[in-house]
Amino acid sequence: MDKFIPEQQQLREIIGEMEAAATQPELAPGALEGWQATFQEVAARLAGSPDVSESSDTKALQHLLDRALDLLGERVRGRQPQT
Repeated sequence: MDKFIPEQQQLREIIGEMEAAATQPELAPGALEGWQATFQEVAARLAGSPDVSESSDTKALQHLLDRALDLLGERVRGRQPQT
């Protein structure tokens, strides 16, 4: 329980940044690469943790991972996020 708070916080942070950036005409230099790196780092930590499948936070983590991945995909394709 509450084992993945740092990961959840990191995902929430990049999700917030990506949603805020959606209203800007262009991204700050390196922003997309930074979000991708953070996402990959968090996903790798979670993939390597045997506690994920047993965690009560798994559903919340999966939701955050899915949302971050959707936003990254939209930014890579140059589209504005759907709300």
